[in-house]
Amino acid sequence: MEQSYPLTPFPGDVGLASPAKPWMTIYRMLGMVLLLYILSQFVVLIFVGLLDSDFDGLIGPSDPLMAIFGSSCSLPLIALAVYMTRPKLTHVLRAFPHQHGQYNHQIAHGKYLQTPSPTVFQHHLVMRDVPLQIPEAKVLWISFFSGVIICAMALFPLVLGLNAISIVLALIVALPAWIIGFSTPVFAWWGFSSRYLGIVTTQREGEMMLIAGMLSTFPALLINSILFPSMLYEIVGMNPNVDSLLVQNLTIVVSAPVGEELCKLIAILCLWKLIDSPRRGFQIGFTVGLGFAMLENLQYILVNLLTDQYAAFSYSFTAILRGVGSIPGHALWTGLTGYAVGWYAYRTKKYNSFDDVGIDHNVKNWITFDSKTGQQISSAGDGTIPSSWLAKFILGNSNSSRKLPTSISGGVCLAILGHMFWNGSSFIVSFALSGLDEIIQVLGQLIWIANMVVLLWLAGKIILQTAIKSPTK
Repeated sequence: MEQSYPLTPFPGDVGLASPAKPWMTIYRMLGMVLLLYILSQFVVLIFVGLLDSDFDGLIGPSDPLMAIFGSSCSLPLIALAVYMTRPKLTHVLRAFPHQHGQYNHQIAHGKYLQTPSPTVFQHHLVMRDVPLQIPEAKVLWISFFSGVIICAMALFPLVLGLNAISIVLALIVALPAWIIGFSTPVFAWWGFSSRYLGIVTTQREGEMMLIAGMLSTFPALLINSILFPSMLYEIVGMNPNVDSLLVQNLTIVVSAPVGEELCKLIAILCLWKLIDSPRRGFQIGFTVGLGFAMLENLQYILVNLLTDQYAAFSYSFTAILRGVGSIPGHALWTGLTGYAVGWYAYRTKKYNSFDDVGIDHNVKNWITFDSKTGQQISSAGDGTIPSSWLAKFILGNSNSSRKLPTSISGGVCLAILGHMFWNGSSFIVSFALSGLDEIIQVLGQLIWIANMVVLLWLAGKIILQTAIKSPTK
């Protein structure tokens, strides 16, 4: 007689993993961001076809054929993205000695298990994962700066004139320059945060956070390109075609901070089941901000590479500025939002035992198997080893920390203000220096940008000090 054995949950204190491959995580996320960048172009095409087919920044008219074309091209890309992010499952069979057990167990698909002594049989479907491990931040930073310098040197002959040699060098270096410029600093900050915060995080969780940030760029792009210009036209009669420069500046100063931070808040809330504490919320917000910055940075670096013969200067300046300024800025601003969401989750989930957090972050014992032979290799820890010198630099010798908003509205508002100050102050300085000598304008902008980066890092130190000392589950 055939006996049915239902699937049961795997023990919660054990995680099943394959050996960690830090660089493979980098390659996977590179493939995902390139895929989502292509997908974003077709998604925008869908909404442009529905809302603004003449590309004038105002709603109407619509072009159904354009929307249908965008949808047709998007579907296979969405299917590929789902395939790339699919969970990896392993069927685990276990038999335990028991005096009232059986010698023979019939398993599905005509398979039988026979044991020399009476046993009780169990089987489980287990998600195979690995603790999140990313190459050391210093390795990524060395790769970034050396790569930018080498690529800029290869692009420099374009400044001297267009000829066969300069064009060939530029074509050879264009792709690596693009990839190094837009991605390496994001991965460096990701590696820093994953080690510094010291929270047990699986690779799948970490990738979900980064991908959620990438996806949040889709609605933000629509807000900045169609909805906000249309609102300006309807409310104050400002036509994007006539007042293009003013609309562009208002988009940078107002629409981008408000729209982007709200979109990133939605991305954080989509990861609600992972959030159980303020520190976890900050980690998720920080990583979502990095994902957003990565897709945004991809476009900025691409534009600067294709601008003109002075790409050596525009590329290197943009890559370094965004690597040390805009990218950590996005992460810190969204980290404030995540921190506030984490406090809300901490207060509500703490007193609601029925609230399923979804994934147990307290798994400490990882059983590691060779994916080719199936043999157990070793037991692994969580892979989050804080760097001692970074901890000393950020935490210092003080046990004090500042207060940050613990309400979601307060966190989002502070994030918007920080983002708005970063974008708006540069515009104000540029406007104040207009009409002066060009050299004075350039020097003034550079001095202000340097001040902004220093202010950002000082604020970031305070925020990280507070986040690291906040409660965990």
